[in-house]
Amino acid sequence: MSLSRINIGSFRNITSASLQPCDGLNLIYGQNGSGKTSILEAIYFLGMGRSFRSHLSQRVINNDDDKLTLFAHLIDADRDCKIGLRRHRSGEIEVKIDGEKVKRLSTLAETLPIQVITPESFSLLFEGPKARRQFIDWGAFHSDPHFYQAWVNTRKVLKQRNQLLRNQSSYSQIQFWDKELVRYAEQVTDIRNQYVDSLNVLLKGIIGVFLPQIDIKVSFTRGWDSKTDFAQLLENQYSRDLAAGNTGSGPHKADLRLRAGNLPAQDALSRGQL
Repeated sequence: MSLSRINIGSFRNITSASLQPCDGLNLIYGQNGSGKTSILEAIYFLGMGRSFRSHLSQRVINNDDDKLTLFAHLIDADRDCKIGLRRHRSGEIEVKIDGEKVKRLSTLAETLPIQVITPESFSLLFEGPKARRQFIDWGAFHSDPHFYQAWVNTRKVLKQRNQLLRNQSSYSQIQFWDKELVRYAEQVTDIRNQYVDSLNVLLKGIIGVFLPQIDIKVSFTRGWDSKTDFAQLLENQYSRDLAAGNTGSGPHKADLRLRAGNLPAQDALSRGQL
C-alpha cells in the first residue's frame, strides 16, 4: 500500500505536521536539524511500533508532551486503510487500524511494509549474520504469508530444544523436538531461499552498475550443509550440542553472503565500495 497522508504530533522536534506524499519518489530536503530524519523515523515508527534510531521509545516524544500521535492514510488499487498510533511516555501504546484496536504490533508491519536504508546500512556487509538474517526475514515476511507462523514455531521449538540440552536431557527426550524443528526449519528455509532468489537478478543489476569491474556473487546459506539431511545432522551433533548447551546448526544460523571474486565482500572491497 502507498502512503497518501501522514499526520505527526509531538514526535522529536515536530510539534505538529501533515504531509501528503505524491506517487513515486518523494524527496524531503531542508536545513540541518529541521526534522527531515524525524519524518522518516515517524513513518518507520508507524509501521514498526518502534524507532530505528533509539531503543528507548520515550526519547522520541517531544519534551513538551507526554505522548506522541501518528496517523496515516494508505491506499492501493483495492482499498483504503487508516492507521493510528499513540505512544505515552509511560510506555503504553495504542494502535488502531480502520478504527479497530489491534493488539499485535506485527499487524502494523503487515499493513505498512517498510525498508529503511541509512548511512549505517552498509554494516550489513561486515557485521555478524544476525542483521543479515533479519534483512532476509523482513522480506520473506512480506513476500509469503506463511513465513511468520513458521518462523515463530521454529523459535519456539529451538527454545525448547536448547532448554533440554542445558538440562542434559537424553536424546530420546530431544528426538520429538528434532522432528518438529526439521519440519518448521524446512518451511522457513524454503521461503527464505525463494525470497533471496527473487532478489538476485535485481541485486546483480544494481551492483553491476556501481561496480562493473568486480564479479559480485550473492548467495543464501541455510545454516547447515545443504547436502546433509538436517534430521541426521541434529542426531549426529547431539553430543556437541549437549556440551555447548545450545543447537549449533539450523535456520537460526542462516546467512546472506556476498563475495567479490573468491573473497568475502567485506575483505575485498573498500569502505566506499561497500
